Amino acid sequence: MLWTLSATDTRRLVAGSERACSAYARLRSAQDCFGVSQESVQSSTIRATASPFRYFKDDDKTKSAYRGDYFTLGDHGYLDEDGYLFLTGRIAELIISGGVNIYPAEVDAALLTHPAVGDVGTIGVPDRDWGERVIAVVEPKEGVTPTPELGEELIAWTRDRLAHFKCPREVAFVDELPRHDNGKLYRRKLRDMFVR
Repeated sequence: MLWTLSATDTRRLVAGSERACSAYARLRSAQDCFGVSQESVQSSTIRATASPFRYFKDDDKTKSAYRGDYFTLGDHGYLDEDGYLFLTGRIAELIISGGVNIYPAEVDAALLTHPAVGDVGTIGVPDRDWGERVIAVVEPKEGVTPTPELGEELIAWTRDRLAHFKCPREVAFVDELPRHDNGKLYRRKLRDMFVR
């Protein structure tokens, strides 16, 4: 499947996305470019006509992102019935537990609606039986005391809002989540804290 975006479509893309493409671009499904099913990797590839995309000082990473003239930045998402592109997370952050794809951003969004949660980062850690186990790492709001009971409450909170297989099996509390200067969560650093 091939989608071509005009300048008008690009404005729609900006309105409907967490991140946006600023140049005229063509979006192709991951199946077309990488030979994988849409169910296994919900990624779009982009062909920017203005100038080629490159990773700064990383030619190998740049080469691995391209298939012909098309490239992927590793974001996954979906087009809704009106053609709006919604980016829902990063492929590198995908958790696979029991053969099922779990998107950390979806779990984060559910937990952020709880009044005791100031910030959260959901990660997958190796699990002998399931492949990966979902852990929610929570930074409580100021004045909230982290307790095992709060952890159980947060798991129950997600079970009321998400399919049960997506819910964390464990909640850990930290004083502060590791973030870039730009506010982006260092999910890899967070995961390293829990991989033993």
